[in-house]
Amino acid sequence: MAAVGEYTKAATLYARCGKPFEQVALVFVEHQETDALRLYLTQKLANLGRSAAIQRTVVSTWAVELFLDKLNSLEDSAANSANEVIQKNIQVDIENVRKEFQEFITKHKVRRPLSAEVNGRKIWIVKQHMI
Repeated sequence: MAAVGEYTKAATLYARCGKPFEQVALVFVEHQETDALRLYLTQKLANLGRSAAIQRTVVSTWAVELFLDKLNSLEDSAANSANEVIQKNIQVDIENVRKEFQEFITKHKVRRPLSAEVNGRKIWIVKQHMI
């Protein structure tokens, strides 16, 4: 699937198969498919057992970073757009990603991220706690 550009479908399939994590992640990183990578990581995390504590921590940390990067990128796009229609569409995207992020945090017991504003830019701080 990834070979033909269907990264979202590939992410879902890769999360269920036994292909090495590093190999799969590299495919998405090389093609700059961060949304597909985020989907892969969240689904991979759901499939990891409790005994894989280190891998669960690595995967969840990376997923949190990708969620925050996506939110920051969307917020920057909204702030830099003069077109009201585009701003409204971006706001819908922001709300969808926030909802997905909140579901991820709740499902995987990630402590609620804190945000602060520094020099006019929102900074996210996340503490993780995997049970």
